[in-house]
Amino acid sequence: MESPFHCTKSRYKYWDYVEKRYTYAIQLVTAAVSTNDRLDGFDYRIYHRSFQRQEHLYLEHTVLPDDKPDIDTLRNRLVELLSFQLHKRQAKTKNQLAVELIDEMESSGIAPNAYAVDSGLFAPEVIERIEQSDKPWVADSAKNRIVYYKDQRYNCETFQQTIPKESFKEVTVHIRGQERTRL
Repeated sequence: MESPFHCTKSRYKYWDYVEKRYTYAIQLVTAAVSTNDRLDGFDYRIYHRSFQRQEHLYLEHTVLPDDKPDIDTLRNRLVELLSFQLHKRQAKTKNQLAVELIDEMESSGIAPNAYAVDSGLFAPEVIERIEQSDKPWVADSAKNRIVYYKDQRYNCETFQQTIPKESFKEVTVHIRGQERTRL
């Protein structure tokens, strides 16, 4: 499916695990502001997947021989090196993009009172930035994610079992006109 906007530099091939094939796509890091009755997009960043490490290894393993190469070989090698340098300058991680969005939200007039973080951005640099703004946060996490608590190592599923049921309180939230109660 085509994106509603056209930006050819942000199209990359990704492995589609459902279709079992490569497909063209873009990856977005998004920020939204949610209230009891609305969910509005705030901003986004296009994530340019970096292949810097793989490209660097390729260049190291394809060093030209000491004998005199022809002009076409030198030209191709120059293009490879320039391409590598271009990727090196513009690549940012998803977490760096998320931190940029948090900074932008915090400096805006509609900074949130709390943050909800997707599991794909549940990382120390993102959480540290939220905590610097002295805001509460909650993050989605895969059950096999490793957490450290009081010098013990747990995956999220086993860590949950260590928390007494009495520690949780019932909360009612209103989402898109529906009331939901969770323990």
